[in-house]
Amino acid sequence: MNRAPIEHTAHLVLRGMGLIYAVAFVSLGVQVLGLMGSEGILPAVDTLEQVHSRIGRSGWWWVPTIFWINVSDLALSACWVVGGLLGLGVFLGRFHTPLVLFVLWGLYLSFCSVGGVFLQFQWDSLLLEAGLVSVFLVGPQGRGSVLGIWLLRLLLFKLLLLSGLAKLLSGDHAWLEATALDFHFFTQPLPSRVAWALHHSPSWVREAGVWLTFVVELPLAFFALGPWRARVACLVGTWCLMGLILLTGSYGFFNLLTMVLALALLEDEQLRKVWKGLPASRAPLSDPGITRLFSLVWIGLVVLAAGRGLLRKDWVPESISTAVRLASGLRSFNSYGLFRVMTRTRPELILEVSPDGESWESWPNRWKPWNPDQPPKWTGLYMPRLDWQLWFEALAAERNRQSAW
Repeated sequence: MNRAPIEHTAHLVLRGMGLIYAVAFVSLGVQVLGLMGSEGILPAVDTLEQVHSRIGRSGWWWVPTIFWINVSDLALSACWVVGGLLGLGVFLGRFHTPLVLFVLWGLYLSFCSVGGVFLQFQWDSLLLEAGLVSVFLVGPQGRGSVLGIWLLRLLLFKLLLLSGLAKLLSGDHAWLEATALDFHFFTQPLPSRVAWALHHSPSWVREAGVWLTFVVELPLAFFALGPWRARVACLVGTWCLMGLILLTGSYGFFNLLTMVLALALLEDEQLRKVWKGLPASRAPLSDPGITRLFSLVWIGLVVLAAGRGLLRKDWVPESISTAVRLASGLRSFNSYGLFRVMTRTRPELILEVSPDGESWESWPNRWKPWNPDQPPKWTGLYMPRLDWQLWFEALAAERNRQSAW
C-alpha cells in the first residue's frame, strides 16, 4: 500500500465531512418536529413503542438510537443542534478527534433509526457509511491514516460502480438505449430551472449526459484505485457528474458528499500544486490494530451487502443474508443504485385543505413543482423530505401499490 504523505488530505476530507454533517443536521432540524415530533407526521415515540412491543429489549440492536433514553421534542431539538455545532467545529478544524466523529455518526444514526421513510434515502446511508469510516481517518498525533484514506477510496469506488451496474442490470431500455435523460429531467422529484432547459435541449445533449454517467460510474470508478494520475481523472469526472446533478435537481447534500469523498483520491503532493504554502507533511504512522480490525470487518460486510444488492434474492446464500441483516441496523454497510429504473411519467399528489369541510383549496408544497405555471425551485443543499416522499407516494398510487399514506 502506498504510504505517501496524506496528512493534509485527511484533514481536508474531515473538514468536508464536518460541513456535510452541519448541513445535514440543520436541514433536518428545521423539519424534525413536523416529521417525527410528538405531533409530527410519523412521531418517533410511536416508532419506538412499536419496536418495543414487537421485539422487546433487543430493539436497541435493530433500532440503535439515543432516543431510547428520551424521545421528547426537546431531546430531538437538542440533538440536531449539538450535531450541527459539532459538525461546524469539525469544518473549522476545531474537532478532528475520533470521539467527536463517532458522536456525529451516532447522532445521525439515531435520527435515521426513528425517522422512518423520511430518513431512508441513499444519501442518508452514504453519510452514515462515510461518517463511520471517517472515525478512523486520523490516527495518533493527528496524522492521517493511509488505511482510512483507502477505505474512503473504496467507498467512492463502490458507490460509482454499483450505481453504474444497477443501471446496466436493471434491464431498463432507457439506459441501454441512452434515452434516460429524455425522461429524467422532468420526472425526477425536484427538478430545477436548469433541468427544464436541458429537457428542451437537442437530443444529442441528453444522450451525451447518459454516456458521461456511464463513463464516470463504470470505467472511471476503477481509476479510484489506481495511481495518482488515474485517481485525479476519477476526481475530475466525479466532480463534473455531481456538479451537473447538483445544478439540475435537488438531492440535498448527496452531491457535495460525493465530491468530498472524491477528495480522498488525492495525496498531499497534489494538494501542494494548488496550495503552494501548505506546511510540510508528517509521514503517516502505522495504523493501530483497531483500525485494521475495522477495515477487515467493513470490507467484508461491504462485499456481502453489495453482492446481496446486485444479485437475485434466491441466489444469495442464507448465511450471507443473515450477516448483512445483523449489521443492517447500523446502516453503514450499504449497496447503492440511484435511478436504476427510469420513471416515464410524473404523477402528482395534490394536498387540499378546508376550514369548514365544504370549500377546499390546494395546499402547495414549498419546493415541489406542483404548479406548471411556475418555474421549479432549487433547494441547494437543503433537503425537503416531505416533498421528496410525496414523489414516491404519487408513484405508488399510480402503480396501485399499497401505501400507508
